[in-house]
Amino acid sequence: MNIKEIRKNKGDCTFYLTKDGIIYRLIKKRKAYAKPILKDGNKTTKITACDILFSLDSFDDINFNGKGLRAGDKEIIVSMIKEYEGEGSENK
Repeated sequence: MNIKEIRKNKGDCTFYLTKDGIIYRLIKKRKAYAKPILKDGNKTTKITACDILFSLDSFDDINFNGKGLRAGDKEIIVSMIKEYEGEGSENK
């Protein structure tokens, strides 16, 4: 099975959205400096701020003030779901 992934960059954050059946998986990663990893500390790396599973029925139950999410992330995620569903119906 080939699972499609949608990615969006917003500032220092990258959002990844995949779907398996009716369950969506959202991963939010943010850019961070890698001082503990490198001596010079000039390099950046991505750290996972959020990794959640949800369905469209439970989307309104997601707490956008915790688990690494912000209130502004909801708009981004909604647009990603619309894009995902739009592409899915075009490919059928």
